[in-house]
Amino acid sequence: MGAREVAFSAILQRLYGAPTKVPRARLADLPPSAQREILRAYRSLGGVLDIPVLAPGNWDFAFAGGLLFELDEDLHFNRYRASTFNLPWSEALPWSSDYRRHCLVGEEMCMKSGRFGARWTSAATSRMFGAGDPPGVLTSRGSPRWKQRALYDAIKDAVSVHSGQHRLARISIHDVISGVSVNDLLHGKRKVSESAVHEFLAARTTIFRPVR
Repeated sequence: MGAREVAFSAILQRLYGAPTKVPRARLADLPPSAQREILRAYRSLGGVLDIPVLAPGNWDFAFAGGLLFELDEDLHFNRYRASTFNLPWSEALPWSSDYRRHCLVGEEMCMKSGRFGARWTSAATSRMFGAGDPPGVLTSRGSPRWKQRALYDAIKDAVSVHSGQHRLARISIHDVISGVSVNDLLHGKRKVSESAVHEFLAARTTIFRPVR
């Protein structure tokens, strides 16, 4: 864990108790209509495989009752992630509006951190999305790794809305709680009451909405 993740974990444990583990998000956890939308998103991001194996990583933080948290840092905010908020269930995501804005203003920070090595591309992500542009260039091909991260974030979003088993809250380093940026809070530069953090996270938590 990085320093911000450690700080966020400590806050969460004070608020919600001991962490637990839950299975990773899977495309198979989604209803067929949502699976089709995710595969369409994969194609629109430049996906080249006929049958892609989509395997998001572990949830960042998990607690009893299916309560999940994702801490989104520099690399999660760019044009590819913004495109995933056009998926049909995006209006059900409590962070949708804020994250659209973060993707616009945060891409420069994402570029500073994510234009090197495996943060830009890898053998696995090139197989998924084809060869990318040269590092630091965002034209027609862009960054395969950024695209993969955006798609995997979208799968986690979809599972939190559709599964009925989990509730997810996303928090970004670009968010502001009681006038303090989350980035400053997690770096220990400024303080916010834990009640304010709890209220913010409650407002950011998904509610299950069954498919009709």
